[in-house]
Amino acid sequence: MHRRSSTLDGSRQYHLQLKKAGLPMVFCSGCGHQIHETAISCPNCGMPQPRLTAQQDNATQIGKSPQTEPFWAAITSLVIGLIAITATLDDSKWDGETLYTFLICSMSGFVLGIVSLNISNRGKKIALTGAVLSVIALILCFSQLP
Repeated sequence: MHRRSSTLDGSRQYHLQLKKAGLPMVFCSGCGHQIHETAISCPNCGMPQPRLTAQQDNATQIGKSPQTEPFWAAITSLVIGLIAITATLDDSKWDGETLYTFLICSMSGFVLGIVSLNISNRGKKIALTGAVLSVIALILCFSQLP
């Protein structure tokens, strides 16, 4: 028992140093004592603390909950993909500048869609649709090459 209390005393001092350093703190689920967010157990009461999942931990690090994670890249990819597909409906002959601009827009829509698929849990279907539309537009663009 004496060994455990000395461990708790050392742990308390460590957590006080973390608190003074301004590191993120949470409250113990057992006694309500303020502890560091990575603490395995409370230094005050010894109660084990629940661990965050990787997704919750990542969302905590960027300051957002997983439900409010932004998915602007997915929406932007979809909008660029729709614009690119709409532009391919033009029957007139494209000059070199138009082709290069179109290629850059379509490739950026594709890249944004892929990036969004990899970094965000929200808007995966939107990102996939934007990436697919951009690839279709790229294929149609290559058919316009002289």
